[in-house]
Amino acid sequence: MTQEQMKRDIDALVARVQAVSGLTGGAVAMLRDGEVVLSHCFGYADVEQKTPITEETFFDIASCSKAFTAMTGAQAADAGVFDWDTPAVRYMPDYKMADEYITAHVTGRDMLSHRTGLPRHDFMRAKFVDDRADTVARIAYMDFSRGLREKYQYCNQMFIAFGYLLERITEKRWEDQVLSQIAQPLGMEMRMRGSDGGMVGLPYAKPYMTDGHRAVPTVLATGAAVAPCGGIKTNLRSLVKWVRALSNGGVYGDGKRLCSEAQMRELLTPNTTIGMDPADEREPLKTYSLGWQLTSYRGKACASHGGAINGFNSQVGFLPGTGCGYVVLVNTHGTPAYAVLRNYMLDLLTIGEAKDPQPLLDAWRKETDKTLCELAEIAALPAPTEEEISFLCGAYFHPTYDCFEIRRGADGAELTYGLYTVRLGRAADGVWRGVYGGDEFGHLELTRDGNDLRLRNPDSELKLQFVRQ
Repeated sequence: MTQEQMKRDIDALVARVQAVSGLTGGAVAMLRDGEVVLSHCFGYADVEQKTPITEETFFDIASCSKAFTAMTGAQAADAGVFDWDTPAVRYMPDYKMADEYITAHVTGRDMLSHRTGLPRHDFMRAKFVDDRADTVARIAYMDFSRGLREKYQYCNQMFIAFGYLLERITEKRWEDQVLSQIAQPLGMEMRMRGSDGGMVGLPYAKPYMTDGHRAVPTVLATGAAVAPCGGIKTNLRSLVKWVRALSNGGVYGDGKRLCSEAQMRELLTPNTTIGMDPADEREPLKTYSLGWQLTSYRGKACASHGGAINGFNSQVGFLPGTGCGYVVLVNTHGTPAYAVLRNYMLDLLTIGEAKDPQPLLDAWRKETDKTLCELAEIAALPAPTEEEISFLCGAYFHPTYDCFEIRRGADGAELTYGLYTVRLGRAADGVWRGVYGGDEFGHLELTRDGNDLRLRNPDSELKLQFVRQ
């Protein structure tokens, strides 16, 4: 298939996604045998200004940054200053978790394989995003939902902690390690998350998100603390260089290596089983290694990772040892675009023909409609009773999350936490619920525990105890 035909296919797929969810713009690339066989940009970096997206346009790549953090770990192992299976406290004696056994035994391999027993604790990022050391210190009080190495549970804070651990070992900021040891050798253009991310004067895609039907503007994510789990900003042209090296065993240029062959094997060795679905014809078995999801995509070994943050979705992946890989970047969060475009390129790379994405689009529509309906029902809940409002009002503390406050509002009671202000409604079961926004809409629920409150949000099944102050 020619590049022009693939570009026409991409444009047709983009139009189908736009009709379902809205989509502002993006960029894709595909490599075969180390050569770029597809590079295509579409839509706008800035809708208002009609600024087109190009290969030089910067995007937030969110959790696709995790593989860069893992690579710095491999490089530290090559340097002899770090070992994947040595407990983290050997390198960072003041590191603590809420369980003494896990504190004493958790390793870098556990941290980067999502198997520490910690679930997501991303709700805290509405308030704490700037101080990496402070974020790591708060891990000491994070509630567990499983034991060590029991189950795959995605946890961004473990990548933050690992990045901080390497800073302690190497005495170099995580940002400096990634720039000097990966970006500069490969010739990648790269910036890091911060107040402006150093983006002044550079072409940068503005962030948008789907409201379920169309693309609308959203706010840009800031905060340098979380960079090791998702803070890299780069462009299509640069990510092609990253994927080319990875798909060639970590080799780039005239035979130089990002890490040793042994460490490359470590990066791509499964450590945790995510799950198995025999009915999934594309990827029936999914595992996780060190910053990479490993699957068998239509019978071919595939390493990939997705990224999602305010305004952006990304997908980066490769077929190890083949010179084949792909990049997907879009500046509209929450659409099915990144999955549709990823599958198109992987289908071509593995079986030579692309399958119809309509089942995926239909599934997205069904799930999104269900979520929107649930959120609308929560938003329409009646206000708590006067007696309940009197009880609820006050400040509540958790040592990881700090305080949220509940005040009397124009329509009953409002919870304020960092970036979120949430109207609370009273459900029939007596639980107080509310809808919050951000990079995606979610809801929280509060239940009474004596004089205190327990908070649950979509991060996990945990009901976190917040103590009345």
